[in-house]
Amino acid sequence: MVVWALLSGCPPEAAAREVNSSISQEHQIKAAMVFNLAKFVEWPQNCFSSDAAPLVLCILDREPLAPAMESLAGKSIQGRTLVVKRSSRVEDLKKGHIFFCGFPHDQNLPQILASLASLPILTVTDDMENLARYPGIINLMVVEDRIRFEINLGGARKAGLKISSHLLKLALRVTH
Repeated sequence: MVVWALLSGCPPEAAAREVNSSISQEHQIKAAMVFNLAKFVEWPQNCFSSDAAPLVLCILDREPLAPAMESLAGKSIQGRTLVVKRSSRVEDLKKGHIFFCGFPHDQNLPQILASLASLPILTVTDDMENLARYPGIINLMVVEDRIRFEINLGGARKAGLKISSHLLKLALRVTH
């Protein structure tokens, strides 16, 4: 919660007040972290059809954090409205700007991440072991009862994404 508060400029108590009672606090915080992490990422201009095009967050149909991620819909990141889309098809995921996967032990995840690796898509996983081994970009993890994150900078470069140095300083670990 501390990291999320730092990123959002919002104290943890205020974050807790915004938690939807039907969504667990941990899921809501992870969704808020994804939202706030995205504020520190720069996508290539050519991946948007226009200046008014939305920023699309894709999740799989069976995503455990789907309700929390869907609560972000309509919010603004870098002047773009966030749209959340569910799909079971990898081809649909390729049409987004952010892909979140909250079940790291899914046997298809390495293949999904590999298929997205060279596209300008910020991939965010939850509690994935050995991020550097897979082509994911940001991984959320619980460390000492706090949600932290690590960044695979090489993965971001391959995707054509620029990550703010401010975000890199807050990361628990940065791999190249």
